[in-house]
Amino acid sequence: MSPPNNIAAAELRARFVAALGEGHSSPWLAAFADVPRERFVPTFHRQDGRGQWNEVSAADPGYLETVYADTALTTQLDEHGVPTSSSSEPRLMLAMLDALNVKAGDTVYELGTGTGYNAALLASRLGSDNVVSADVDPELVQLARKRLAQSRLHPLVYAGDGAEGYPARAPYDRIIATAGLRCIPPPLLAQVQEGAVIVAPIGFGVARVVASDKGEAAGRFLPTPAFFMPRRTPGTKPAFAAWTFGLSRRPRFRPRTCSTG
Repeated sequence: MSPPNNIAAAELRARFVAALGEGHSSPWLAAFADVPRERFVPTFHRQDGRGQWNEVSAADPGYLETVYADTALTTQLDEHGVPTSSSSEPRLMLAMLDALNVKAGDTVYELGTGTGYNAALLASRLGSDNVVSADVDPELVQLARKRLAQSRLHPLVYAGDGAEGYPARAPYDRIIATAGLRCIPPPLLAQVQEGAVIVAPIGFGVARVVASDKGEAAGRFLPTPAFFMPRRTPGTKPAFAAWTFGLSRRPRFRPRTCSTG
């Protein structure tokens, strides 16, 4: 695989960040400018007109242009050609990061490392020591660690069920999920500060909720609909068939109605 042209990548990244920031001022834009997306998506899969998946790498025409487009990139397929991991649309990523409303020194737990790109953005802004990220797939975790290290970023990234959290670093000031959930997992609510902000895909939207001192969280959905790959538990594949319900607009989430399974 040929490495991407660094000059071309830098120019495309600058235009990409300018487009993300058009009409929208965000402190996260500096992180998008700092972190090369191509490092975290060295290859991706694209469907042709017959629905067949083809791998795209730096050696292929249009690779960098696609990496720096506002589009989701499928990065992993199972043995049946079913997508199991992806890099989300950058504009959606920006909206979710903005919704966290972080401040200097905040600690963040991420459910769903994936490629490691979102963890890199978090670590770039907040510092590696303030970021913990989990993914159920050990192979993805290994790749993400390598890519993060190449970017001189070293957040704690581990393989495990992200819905269980990482109590050793709790309590967290912020939590973000990049896998589709049916609820806010109770173990995560138990590992946050009062007033912590949680941003997570619920159904076909992204909820932004604030934790109370009663083990509950209340909030609302962001305006933009979204679809994320369902959270996997250890030894399972994404349960796409379970995601046929509509988006609930109820503002409150109660942990007693949720389960981590």
